[in-house]
Amino acid sequence: MSYCCECNGANEPKVIEKTLFNLLATCEKNENLLKAYMLDFFVEKHWDILPQKWTKVLEKLSPEELGHWVLYPELYNSYSDVWPLSLLALRSTVQHLSLERQPLKENWSKPPLGFRQSCPHRDFLFKSKEEPLNKKLFSKHIKPKKFHEIEIMAQMTANCASRLGCEFVIDIGSGLGHLGRILAFHHGLQVCCLEEQRCLTEKAKKIDEQLIRCLKKIENEKKPPVHINKSIHSALNKDELIKILMDAFGLESETKLKFGLVGLHPCGDLGPTLMRLLTNCENAVFLNLVGCCYMKMADQNNGEDIQGYPMSGFVQHHPQNILSYEAREVSCHALEMYCDRLKNGCVDDLKVHCYRAALECILVERMPELKHSGLKSIKHVQEMSFEKYAVEAVEKLKIKLPACDLDTDDVKEKLSRWMRVVIFYSLRLLVAPLVEAVILLDRLLYMDEKGMNAMLIPAFDPRFSPRNHILVALKEKQSSQTCD
Repeated sequence: MSYCCECNGANEPKVIEKTLFNLLATCEKNENLLKAYMLDFFVEKHWDILPQKWTKVLEKLSPEELGHWVLYPELYNSYSDVWPLSLLALRSTVQHLSLERQPLKENWSKPPLGFRQSCPHRDFLFKSKEEPLNKKLFSKHIKPKKFHEIEIMAQMTANCASRLGCEFVIDIGSGLGHLGRILAFHHGLQVCCLEEQRCLTEKAKKIDEQLIRCLKKIENEKKPPVHINKSIHSALNKDELIKILMDAFGLESETKLKFGLVGLHPCGDLGPTLMRLLTNCENAVFLNLVGCCYMKMADQNNGEDIQGYPMSGFVQHHPQNILSYEAREVSCHALEMYCDRLKNGCVDDLKVHCYRAALECILVERMPELKHSGLKSIKHVQEMSFEKYAVEAVEKLKIKLPACDLDTDDVKEKLSRWMRVVIFYSLRLLVAPLVEAVILLDRLLYMDEKGMNAMLIPAFDPRFSPRNHILVALKEKQSSQTCD
């Protein structure tokens, strides 16, 4: 099968390869930031790895100024101090190489890197259905953030299915089935939801039944989604998947099964698994994928035959292609939300990293074997004293810390340095988008290498959904029309 050609210009594979080359070089140059654990801030003396010229300027900033500088670098011109060129160069590099994160809708005047002006109808992804979605009906049991994602993902999925003449959609890692429910009952697609956890599958079926009772009152007779309890692993045989789907949809002939794949924040290697299913299975014709939990992907360090990163041949053969676990973990953090808290002066909320780092120091000094132990997750830390936080946090370890260890002059001195912890964490968040850009562009190049017509779309509000890029890949026959 031949696929739609791509427009020449800034999104050619060679340009993306050059960007990836620069991204990987920048990540390696800033490895000291990307590989640092925040809980080791005091144990490993992270503050000392920063150039003194940087710390001299950064320590003079208020939290509000720091938040503005990380997100809006042009603001540094308003500060009277002379900024180190190396720090300004880093901020400029990040701004230049990061993927666009603001939602891209119908404004195609300057498509960002990774967006392909596909031929011939480049606006098809956001075309709305004539009949508006009954939000009151479909938003039950869903938090506003999740509904924001699902509504957009469902519309784009329905548009891809319509474009390719496809009536079947497979939602992998479907959870409670909210996305599949909108695709089935609102967009009229036949949907199969595959979910590993049986408790979620059973609850999804109950929500379906509740919705069907409501829809009967408005004479909606569309088919409900089919829910199947199934774990999708990286070595899944495509014939096994086809058999599952034919049974789910009651089909007798495989030739009638033409389906799209969707994954809304599948964890770790599940995203790359969906990409391989698309490229290896002839019946699969499109994929809409939003990644998540990049640190859980298998990489070359795991010795796995099937890797989640790197995927493209270009990155696999690049000498600087290593992304540490810590780097991939910080790339999943919420940059915009954190900077908003800085800009709003919510400093009490930001001290949790300092509390955790100070507690780690105490644990390592008394019981080195407990280094990097998982502690109890504590809510409302900003309302607690350090002593109360420490006592509750170690409950999971079933140990009791002496009260005298929690109220020393050394501990008080560390806690007074909380702004240094905030600054260091902000610098890590500053470079974190470079790591995600490497991972997403690696996936995009993989699709290129497999002959797919693929795009990266910043679709969600990053303040609601920090992982907001949808990888759209289509098996689309070459059009006789020319590109715009």
